[in-house]
This record gives sequence, C-alpha cells and structure tokens, in this order.
Amino acid sequence: MASVTALLLGACGDTSAPDPEGAAGAADIGSVSQPATITRVIPLRFIHMMDCSSGPSCTANDPWDVIQAAVYRANDVYNAAGVKFWIKSNEVLHMPTVRLNEGSVNKQWSEVRADLQEAFPSIPNNAYANTESKSISQWLAAAAANYGDKSVVHVYVKESGGSVSQFPERGRSIVVGNLASTEDDPPNTLVPATLLAHELGHFFGIRHPWASLDPDEMINPETGLGWTYGDEWDLLFCNTNPPRFFTSKADFNTYGCSSSNLKRIDVAADCATSPAHTGPLTCTIGSFQYTAGSPELSGLAFADPSIVHDPPDAFRYGVNVMTYYSRWDVDLRAPAFLSDSALAKVAKYLEFDNTFDHDYFKRADGTFPPGSLGAEGDKSLRKDLGVASDDFVWFANRGEDDVAFSFAAAPQSVSGTAYKPISGDFDNDGRDDILWYTPGDTDARFWWGRSDRKFDEDFRSSYFPSTGFVAFAGDFDGNGKSDIFLYKAGSGTDYILSAGASRTFTQTSTTVSGPYMPIVGDFDGAQGDDIFWYDESGGFVNRWYSTGGTTFTQLANYSVDAGGPYVPIVGDFDGALGDDIFWYVAGSGADRIWYSLGGGSTSFTKTSSPENVTGSYLPVAGDFNSDGHADIFWDAVNATTDYIWPGATQTVKFAPGRTSSVYGTFEPVSGDFDGDTRTDIFWYRD
Repeated sequence: MASVTALLLGACGDTSAPDPEGAAGAADIGSVSQPATITRVIPLRFIHMMDCSSGPSCTANDPWDVIQAAVYRANDVYNAAGVKFWIKSNEVLHMPTVRLNEGSVNKQWSEVRADLQEAFPSIPNNAYANTESKSISQWLAAAAANYGDKSVVHVYVKESGGSVSQFPERGRSIVVGNLASTEDDPPNTLVPATLLAHELGHFFGIRHPWASLDPDEMINPETGLGWTYGDEWDLLFCNTNPPRFFTSKADFNTYGCSSSNLKRIDVAADCATSPAHTGPLTCTIGSFQYTAGSPELSGLAFADPSIVHDPPDAFRYGVNVMTYYSRWDVDLRAPAFLSDSALAKVAKYLEFDNTFDHDYFKRADGTFPPGSLGAEGDKSLRKDLGVASDDFVWFANRGEDDVAFSFAAAPQSVSGTAYKPISGDFDNDGRDDILWYTPGDTDARFWWGRSDRKFDEDFRSSYFPSTGFVAFAGDFDGNGKSDIFLYKAGSGTDYILSAGASRTFTQTSTTVSGPYMPIVGDFDGAQGDDIFWYDESGGFVNRWYSTGGTTFTQLANYSVDAGGPYVPIVGDFDGALGDDIFWYVAGSGADRIWYSLGGGSTSFTKTSSPENVTGSYLPVAGDFNSDGHADIFWDAVNATTDYIWPGATQTVKFAPGRTSSVYGTFEPVSGDFDGDTRTDIFWYRD
C-alpha cells in the first residue's frame, strides 16, 4: 500500500467548521470584533511543570482541549491588534522543584538546574555557581530569557494557584495556573477562561485598568520614557460635573485635565453588575450612571446589540480583558477585548524593544551566563516574536484510545524557501523521507527519516534533468521504494526516477500529454502505485494503472462527479484493499468519496460524504493513530480551529473527530518519518 500523501492546495477565506458541533469549549466563546489584517503570527510554547515523568500516567496540568480553547479566546481578543497565536508545542516535563511555586521561595542553582535543563537542554551545568540563589520566579524568567527561543512566548503551566507574566522590561515568559475554571451549569464543567489572554496583555506591557497613574512603571519602548496619561485616554475621566471622558489621545491633549481631577475608572469601587453574574456592567461616577455599551465606558466594556443576552449561553456584554472577573462578576464565557489604548501599546511593543530593568537574569558577578543570548539577553525582544521561519514536525504519538490523535511538536528548521516538500520511503527502511524540491532548480535535497525523530541531510547538485517540473512520489514499480515522477504540463518529455539500492535512482522517460493534476495511490490494490491524471476543466481522470515497472496500463477516462473543481485527498479510509479518494470542494459544495474495490478491480463505489466540509481548508491525509484507516487533518489556514476526521469502515464512514490547532501559513507534508506506523506532519513555512 502506498504511503498516504494528500495533494495539497492552499485555501483561505471561509473557515466554517467541518464539525457541526464545534470545538470543545469553542461554542461558548463570543466574538464581536471585526477581523483584522494579521501582521504577526506568534508561536506559544506550553511547558507543564510536573512532578512525574512524561507518559500516559502523567496528566498535564491543563488538558489539551483547555489549552486549545484558551488560545482560541486569546486570538479572539488579539484579532483587533493583527496578532494571532498558535501552539508550537505542548510539553509535559519533569520539573518537580519548580512546579508549584513561582514566587519568592529561594533555591540554589544546584537545586533547580536539572528542572530548567529539562525545558532548556542548552543550559550548561556551569551557567551559574552551584550556590547562587534566586527565587523560583526569577530562575524561570532567567531560563526563558537567556536560553529560550526569542521568536516564541514561553508559557509555564503549573498545577494550581495564581499566574504572573513578565512585563517587557522584566522578562520573556509567563506562568499560568488554572487556564479553566469549574462551572456549576452544567455541573463541574471546565470553562476556558481569558486568563491566558490577560497574561499575554501583561507580556505586551499592558497594566490593569486600575493601575497607578504613575507613568514611571510603564515605559514607552519607542521613546524610553514613561507613557503619558493621554496614552491611556479610554481608561480615564476628568472628575468634573458632569464628568468628562476622552475619545482619543488627541482629545486628551486638546482638553486636558488638572492632576487633582484626573481619575481612573475604578471597576471595583465604581462599577457593579445587576443582576449579579448575568447583568450588564453599570458604573456610577459622581452622580451619573453609565452602562456597558455607552461611549464613556468604551475602554472597559462593550455591548453587541446583535447578540441576545441569554447567559450563560450567550452574552451581549464584553469586558476589558485586563480586568479581573471578580471585578465584574460575570460568567467566564463572556467575550473580552483590549481597549483602543492597549491596542496602540501592543503595536509599539511589537515594533520596539525595552531594556530589562532587573539583574536577576545575570550571574552574581553581573555577567550573562555562558551560551546565553548574551548581548541580547537584556532586551525584551518582543519585536522578534513570530518572525522566525518556525518550521516544525508534529510526530504522532503512540498512546491509548483516549489520546489516539496526539502529537509531539519538534522544531526542525529548513534552510531555504519556496520548496515543495514531497514525502516517500525512498530507501525502503520503514521510515518516510522528504525531498525538498524547487520547481525552478535542478538540485535535489533529501532528508532521510530516522527512528530518533531526526533527519540525515543529503544534497545532490544538478540532479534533475531540467527545471520547471511538478514532482510527486509513489512506489510505481512495487518494490517497496518510493519513486519520483517529474511531470511538466504539455507534450514534452517527462521522467520517472526509479528508486534503487543505496539511495540511488534510475531515470527513464515517458510522456504525459495535457495539463493535469496528478493523483497517486494504489487504487486497485495490486502491484504498484497508480496515477490518476485529473482534468479539472473536463471533469474526468485519465487513469494509469501500474504494471509493476516504469510503464502503466492506460484506461479510458473516468468521469468525476459534477460540482467541482475538487481537491482530491488520497488514503485507505475504510481500511480495505485499495486506496480511496475523498473529493473535497472548498466552501459549501458537496463532497464525494470513491471507495476502491481492491483486489485488482479498477472500479469504485461512489458516494457522497455524509459529513460535508463547510469551509475552506488545507487537507492533510495520514493514518495518524495507526488503526489501519487513513484520517484527514483539516488545516484552517491562519484560523483558530483545525479538525481531524478519523477514517472508518464504509458503514460508519467519516465523522467529525478531534480538534487540534496550528496557526500560520504552511506547506505541510505528511509521512511516517520515525517509522512507528503513525503518520506525522512536517509543517514547513515557505
């Protein structure tokens, strides 16, 4: 059977979920903001600090679904800032010494070293003197600042308790505890809170709305001076009769206010909800009363009249994410936002750096530890967030049924751009490899998969006969090694590179006349992989069935169902004897499935998909849980919710399954790169 590989076409736009139920927790999240142009896609590295070693018996401090939902909520908040977050990794690590307390408890380097090296293996043993002492909070901040990836946000997840975030002048990490809270309706339900979005606000320099008016604690990274009161115009009022509120920084600068009359709206003292937990926020300032949705409270609360206020299922009212919900006693499923003045600050912190104002990152002698970021170690580096290539692999994990779709992320940088990655087991060692192919280049770059989840690199200069081909892989001769087909639309010469011994290839020529999309799979369940040449405009496939060598039996054109153009996705979805084709049409069109009859038959059972995909996705196929049925990962490009549809028998057919998340624009390629029988995904940012 062929390695399961999808033909991938990027698709943006409508990202309605293929799962009619929605993601776990996502249905509770309201959004009233208009989509912003995404200018920064920032990876998050979640590090669960545990007292147990990673494994099935070591349960993460927050479940995967809660982590996802917390990121969904953060994206809803930061959408207006043009910022989107994605989960680069979610790691359960043995860190017993630092797992519970991020505060003032002091520990020596010899006590915390092993824990911190678990999260940051590049930390040398002599980074600090064995007897050097810092608080646990300082050790965690120093490890991330000195040895962490400067393009990611490091999120330490602890077992319980409060959370803390380093401001830009204080560090490069966040510590969170309890990303969800327990609700009474329904009983004992975990509801994702906006805690992560709140701490990310601090990470970008935003203080609480009731914080001191003293600007010395809030440094403008562009000027190095304190922010002015005018920079927080929507959180202030002038205590006159009636009170004066400000609509912009320019408005504040024009009208001003005497220092004796300048006040912050104090959510705790001035505001309340009625009825408690469900009603709108009302603030009494002087003898005047203002309600959520009024322009005077634009920095603290909003109202969306298009939403029927029906808590706890739907909330018309939203609150500034930098408040605490104890200050507005409302269900955690209510939407949240950043004020306009906070959005302006986020933009500055992403453009300029702050210099750290603390020395706990350094050694006792005032120097930075060896192997650290060195000269960059005393900078916030917020402007470097999300600007790296961020290539990485999702290795599918072995596990029990309840974690059947589990992935471990591993960074794997690809040097170069504009590749079209092609996977296949080119040397028949049970592990898939990657050919990094550039259509305008004759060089070949092979990455050979290894069981330790790494790759051996192999560069071959002037390897291909000429440029401009579409390259794809398949075991066309049935010898267990993937071959390479070089196809160029038109009537010119095409080539097959047949894989042989010692990672060599033998070149033969062939001709494909016409512009087609190649579809590769063992559709008859016999000999080698076949090629279906899909003519989108004509609505048919020209079928080439493998004869076990470099030649094919060409059969008459086979009609494709009306309703395309389709994105064909190949895999043995029903676990029978032959590869099937899922015909996906982006948007709301009807999807189709062709089930192979196998046994050498060239016929299919054609049926409509019982669960239609309503939306535009980048599909990736593979047997991610090694149950003998190919699955489909639906990547919603630059959106918050992706889905995995598990393959099943034709009786059960497809059903919406687990949700997952990867953010950004990637060129994904699937394959079993480590040889554990589970399909992995390489996410390459071209």
